[in-house]
Amino acid sequence: MIDLQTKAQALNQQAVLPLLPIDSVASRAHRIRRRRRLAALLVVIPVVAGVAIGTFLVTRSDVTKPAISVQPPTTVPDSAHALSPLPPAGFLSAPPSGDRHTLVEWGWDGRRLRTVHLSATVDCCTTVVLSPDGTRLLVTGDGEVLDLQGHLIAKGVDVDGVWADDSRHLCSLRPHTSGAGMPDGPADLLLVDPGSPSRVVAQVPGYGPHTAPSILRCSIRDDEAIVAENTLATNLTITVVRLSTGVTSVPSWAPTNGAVGELVSVSGDGHYALELLRGSGPRGQVLDTRTGAVMAQVSGQPEDLSWDGHVVLETIYPSLQRQAVDWRTNAIAWRSAAQNPTCPCPLASYAFRARSNTDDLALAVTNEPGQPYGQAALWRIVDGRSALIDKAVRYGII
Repeated sequence: MIDLQTKAQALNQQAVLPLLPIDSVASRAHRIRRRRRLAALLVVIPVVAGVAIGTFLVTRSDVTKPAISVQPPTTVPDSAHALSPLPPAGFLSAPPSGDRHTLVEWGWDGRRLRTVHLSATVDCCTTVVLSPDGTRLLVTGDGEVLDLQGHLIAKGVDVDGVWADDSRHLCSLRPHTSGAGMPDGPADLLLVDPGSPSRVVAQVPGYGPHTAPSILRCSIRDDEAIVAENTLATNLTITVVRLSTGVTSVPSWAPTNGAVGELVSVSGDGHYALELLRGSGPRGQVLDTRTGAVMAQVSGQPEDLSWDGHVVLETIYPSLQRQAVDWRTNAIAWRSAAQNPTCPCPLASYAFRARSNTDDLALAVTNEPGQPYGQAALWRIVDGRSALIDKAVRYGII
């Protein structure tokens, strides 16, 4: 889980505009990301996928760019896996307090599908990330992939990172050079097939003082990963990597001057990107990654995109509320509760999950008026309409 408070404090030293908080899960930013929000000033903290600390300690292979094809899934043999398949999960939640080994799986229709008891601790630091198709669980920090009943599918030191769009592979990052102290220098981009040896795909801009890379997108379908190099909470460089060959390039649609604009999110299907514009208050724009064309202006501070890229999560000014809006119609699907303007209260923050091949979203929203610390409200947005699913869940699990 990314320590955004530390990043925000570093950014305060150079920011001119006030900074608004952003959350991730994901992405696990994810790009879920995971992405996670904290109250700060009005310059975006991009939602990016975190790299688990454990990846710094992994034994590294020096073979960097063997081109291999994607192989069929490798799983742990288990008679339980031969049972009739369970309906996929849409999103997740956990009890707000007490038991920290229970996970609730929900359907996109708002029904509670099942409750799973895990050996791993389920919280904001060792969290569980659902695969895009809703059939597998990645336990970050423990290096495990589980099925929907909590049975082990694969385990390994490299099993971490961001789910690929095929719901089987993962993209992850680690320092190219292992050593004591904080990592420095380029990063290795790994393609992980849980249960099989991982592969180092390429080296990308990596680590340094106040600098670390993050994965914005991992796609087997499109044979690409999109990696951002983030310095002082700002994505300064964007690199596209071909997963099959390791060839890297700088996309023509990505902003190149961090003082003017910054890429903060890429849609799950890769069709759209969300850019924060600097210099005249919090605002942004939606870019078509195929043509570079500007598709829409965003009046608030841009934060995240739905999988199909038509719904933007943003923070609006001056109320500092969060909202989900369809940029094609400007229809607002969801908005957080207004804060007391006389109170120096923390701003509403969220973790979110984007549903594959749709604009549907699930949100775990916290810091709204009257909410206990660490507790969240679970929302779903389907076909442009929002509904409250559970008013008391643990924050950070989605």
